Amino acid sequence: MQAKRPDKVLELIEKTEPLIESLGLSLRDIELLGGSRNCIVRIVIDRGPEMPADVQVGIEDCVKVHRLLGPSFDVWDPFPYSYTLEVVSPGEQPPLRTLEHFQQAVGQMIEFETESPVPLPPPAKPRKNWKSKLTELSPEKGTLVVEDSLGKFELPLNQITSATWLREWSL
Repeated sequence: MQAKRPDKVLELIEKTEPLIESLGLSLRDIELLGGSRNCIVRIVIDRGPEMPADVQVGIEDCVKVHRLLGPSFDVWDPFPYSYTLEVVSPGEQPPLRTLEHFQQAVGQMIEFETESPVPLPPPAKPRKNWKSKLTELSPEKGTLVVEDSLGKFELPLNQITSATWLREWSL
């Protein structure tokens, strides 16, 4: 199960993920930024499952992926307008797209947006934008449970349009 994404992003994920994995890396997310005249296609990569936990994605990895995907994008020609292909590491606040990504963030703060406003008990108003602690994930039900100052809420994962892990680093 994945967080909801536009069709064009899903198409690009399907095409790029196997290529990125062939380099021993993983695709974290694809973001389309900007307007229809000149957008940025941001490919967010992360370390692959075989990489040691203490190894992080570096600039060399981003360059390898960019060199691999650049010619493919030229062939696919995914947009009828100009775009810039950008490959980045996940940084300190990585996007959450897959169930595995959300599992990594259980017990920590996440920020996310839902497709439509979620009704809350009065006097609170319905909301789409959340900054809450991810306390549970239920793959069987396709839901996650978050907790914040307004309470505990179970939300369908397929209603989340974008999510970011607000990592808490320990030294």
